[in-house]
Order: sequence, then structure tokens, then C-alpha cells
Amino acid sequence: MKYWLKTFIIFLLSLLVVFGFSTKVFATSEAHITRMQYLDERLMELFQIDNYGEIEYPDFFGGVHYTPEGSMVLQIVQDCASRNSTQYNLVRDFIAEEDIIVEYVNFSYNEINATMDFLGAMIISEGRPEAFDNVQTIAVDTKNNTVTVWLTNYSEEEIILFRETILNSQLIAFEESVGDSTFLGNDSSSSENTFFSRSIILGGGVLLGLGILIVLCILWKRMRRHT
Repeated sequence: MKYWLKTFIIFLLSLLVVFGFSTKVFATSEAHITRMQYLDERLMELFQIDNYGEIEYPDFFGGVHYTPEGSMVLQIVQDCASRNSTQYNLVRDFIAEEDIIVEYVNFSYNEINATMDFLGAMIISEGRPEAFDNVQTIAVDTKNNTVTVWLTNYSEEEIILFRETILNSQLIAFEESVGDSTFLGNDSSSSENTFFSRSIILGGGVLLGLGILIVLCILWKRMRRHT
């Protein structure tokens, strides 16, 4: 009887330790997500809305991504004339108030979106260039301030062919494709940040389950020794 009581107490203590650690991970991750949402909303409030209800991104805005710790990195285009505007002053106040990390980039978010729109239109056009046959995925990479094109057959010759027959732009970067993915992707910045935060939460859940499984295995082995 004493053995079973001791075993039960060990099980409860082990479970509490694992659960306590996982709960801390959950709380930290949710706090990061809440902070990201708050900063996104504050920043978007500084931008104007057009007649169609769409956000008008200023030319000095390059994009946004987040650090693993949940800090916002706001990209500002270098040598942009609109940085002398009232709107930029509002953004600069936001940067100071919220302790935002500033990263200077070469291309605006508008330029990147225009490039995606152009490539998207070419993909569905009747006489699209044959170079598209070697393209697996095209997606915005806000973190690196580029539009990334993944090529099935990655080589310098294929890159030159793409630039000569589709679009020769310095904001396009090329990577070798790995596995299957969608042909035309969306902005990877927000999904990347959400994926990071949700991965922490998922990892915490897996850790909790693994901890319980280990404890149960230990108990099972002890029970076998005493039978």
C-alpha cells in the first residue's frame, strides 16, 4: 500500500512539473501574439484607407516582421522623399513610443506588391514565357525585402532566362525549390510570425504529452519489478 502511495505521489509531482513548464510556455507565446496584434493595429491606424477600404501604404514603408522574442522590426526605405512627410513623423513617434526596431531597406512594400501583381498577371496570360515552367513557387519575403522565386532546376542559366524573358528586377531573389508548395504565394511576414508563435504553443503541448508518457513508462517499469 505504501509503495502505491509513493508511486502515485511521484506521478503527481512529475505531472505538475511538466504541466507547469508547459503552461509557462503557453502564456509567453500568447503574450507575444497579443503584443504583435496590438502593434500591427497601432501601425495600420497611422496609414490611410482608400475609397475601396484598402490600406494605402506610404512609400517609405518597406514591411514588418518580428524577432523570435516578439519585437516588431519596422522596415523603412532608404532615401525616400516621403520620409519628410507628416505621416512619417507619426510613424517615427510610434517607433519611439513602442520601442520598435528599425531596419532600413531598398524597396517599398508597394514596389514588392506591384511586382507580385505583375508576375501573377503573367502567369495566367495566354502567351506566358516558357521560363515559368521551371518556377515552382513565387512569394513575398518581407523579412528579406524581396520577392523570392523558387526554381525547380536552379542554375545561373535559368536565372538569366527568367530575368530576360519575364522580369529583370533587383528585388527578385532566387532559391532552389524543395518539395511541393503552391505556385503563387502570399506575403510571408505575418504567416511566418504566427507560425513561430503557434509552433511554440504546439511544441509545449507535445512536450507535455511526452513528459506524461515518460512518467507512465517509469511507473510501468516499477510496477513490473514489484509483481
